Amino acid sequence: MKNKLFINSSLAIMLVCVAFTVAVVGCSDDDEKVTPPATITSLSITEGAAGTAVTIVGANFSAVTAENKVFFGDIEAVVTGGTTTSLITKVPLGASSGPVSVQVGMAAKVVGPVFTIKENLLTIHLKHVNDDAEEAEVEYNSTPAGFMELTSSDLELCDIDSDFGYQYIGTRFRTVNIPKGAVVTKAYIQFTADDTGSDPCKMRIYGEAKDTGEFTDTPFSISSRTKTSANALWDIPAWTAIDERDEAQQTADLTEVVQEIIDHADWTEGGNMTFILSIEEGKGGDGREAETWSSEGDEAGDDVNAGEESASLIIEYK
Repeated sequence: MKNKLFINSSLAIMLVCVAFTVAVVGCSDDDEKVTPPATITSLSITEGAAGTAVTIVGANFSAVTAENKVFFGDIEAVVTGGTTTSLITKVPLGASSGPVSVQVGMAAKVVGPVFTIKENLLTIHLKHVNDDAEEAEVEYNSTPAGFMELTSSDLELCDIDSDFGYQYIGTRFRTVNIPKGAVVTKAYIQFTADDTGSDPCKMRIYGEAKDTGEFTDTPFSISSRTKTSANALWDIPAWTAIDERDEAQQTADLTEVVQEIIDHADWTEGGNMTFILSIEEGKGGDGREAETWSSEGDEAGDDVNAGEESASLIIEYK
């Protein structure tokens, strides 16, 4: 009898445990909430340059800003705020045109509309008499090698000067507002013709790896600077008209040179960029002559349009 009662009691206990387990599991399944995936319905704007503010509209984003990630193509952007139905961000540097996507927590990315990246455009003019200069390449007549000319009325490119011979050319552009981390897509220097010339003329263009200040009358103030590894060969077309400022007066593409400068550890937005031009081929011809800041700037009495025909640096970046 005792064994039978023990068995019945054990069976009853087991049945109660099974019932309790089923009840608990059943309640857990009933109460579990499955979070629906995030969706993107629209963007506040669909094109813009790096740094442009964009609001992403959708649903089921996290209320915790840090749990949301936004991507323009493969480049992650910084999310600065938002709600479960909108996220506030900016177009990141280096992004390319393509879909915008959002990742909430560990969930898979959800893809939204396409965003078209527009490059930023910078045009920087020379600002001071010491921003362009010439340096005697070798001793010529009574002029020693390294002699500096800061106030010339023109820049001789592959052209022999009656006093200084062949020369290095330097141009320095101040306050270049390109942020570190930018991807340069195009860069060149625009000159203005001070005279005509059509003989063969090639110049090698380097940047200064790290800015060391404006040009001075100290000998070798151009050639002594530390040059970038990147450089470009400018095969200069014929200049057929005085005062022409067109494609023929644009240097070869300097994208890699400018990229190396802004990738330098010491580069900061608003820094200065110096370029060094040396003759590669064309000595003995009529060369080219370009306008200088001195001929067009304050020293010419033109305060309002100072230097507008002298060299300009044009950069596009994203």
